[in-house]
Amino acid sequence: MYFYASKDYVKIDKKKCSVCGKEDELKFGYCHECYNYYKKVSDKLISNKNVKTELTDEQKKERQITRKKTNKILRRAKLIKDCKCQLCGNKNSETHHIDYVDALFIIFVCKKCHIRIHANRIDKEKYMPIAKMNRQIINDYVAQSVEQSTKSSTGNA
Repeated sequence: MYFYASKDYVKIDKKKCSVCGKEDELKFGYCHECYNYYKKVSDKLISNKNVKTELTDEQKKERQITRKKTNKILRRAKLIKDCKCQLCGNKNSETHHIDYVDALFIIFVCKKCHIRIHANRIDKEKYMPIAKMNRQIINDYVAQSVEQSTKSSTGNA
């Protein structure tokens, strides 16, 4: 089944909604009710944003590389599954990069909180300590896994 949205046809599968869990025909992982809600909220919040900055191609490429590094590290650390939003506790989360220079300076947030962060509706003071803690935890985990892999590779020789 296909759904017409903004001059493009989008394939819709019948699976569970990533927000409410209702089994329905999904659009971008959401049932129609959740998709319409998030679309309405995001449009409202983004339209209230004071300054919209355009990124250069170089900045876009840098951000894409940082996202790939982050995803690779999180997959190896097995941190992608079961991460809850660190602001509201919603079970479905995605990563928000605080700074694209450091791939691990991130916070796990749900779609709603992510939109609110980008619309400057959530104060940085609320999530900066969490991001610093995440960076430290992930760095420690990566260091431990590297140490364990070197021990196991030297033990087998």
